[in-house]
Amino acid sequence: MSLSCNEVCSCLRRVLPTDLRQLGLVGLGQLVSLLLVATNASSAVLAKRGLEAPMLQSFFNYLLLALVYGTPMFYRFYTQRSASIVRENTGLVTPKLATLFFLFALADVEANFLIVKAYQYASITSVTLLDCFTIPCVVCLSFCFLGARYG
Repeated sequence: MSLSCNEVCSCLRRVLPTDLRQLGLVGLGQLVSLLLVATNASSAVLAKRGLEAPMLQSFFNYLLLALVYGTPMFYRFYTQRSASIVRENTGLVTPKLATLFFLFALADVEANFLIVKAYQYASITSVTLLDCFTIPCVVCLSFCFLGARYG
């Protein structure tokens, strides 16, 4: 039994994209974990040496986020905006939604500031445990208040 190149390629196209996508998502999750460990370790070392600069330490995280997510967002915004000259309702960000995003961003910046600041007063173990405890708290709160289902 011999398979042609077209049959093998069609089989790979059906199977590979979803598996590669899942593998890519797992890889990105591992990269984020690695970056968080590096941030936590560097924060602990800097706090032991007496450097108090929590906003400077978080700046590079936010700069990386802005470059990775901001660039495609602005590209899509401006391409949709140029196309919206022809049509009126494009579903772009409303002022109410922008205010909500701003409040979420402010809460995130303050939480990040407090986590990095905590390294000056506690050990790396206790701060990491406290930081990791936020995930189950967010899951429970989103289940209670937003009705989100996970699983």
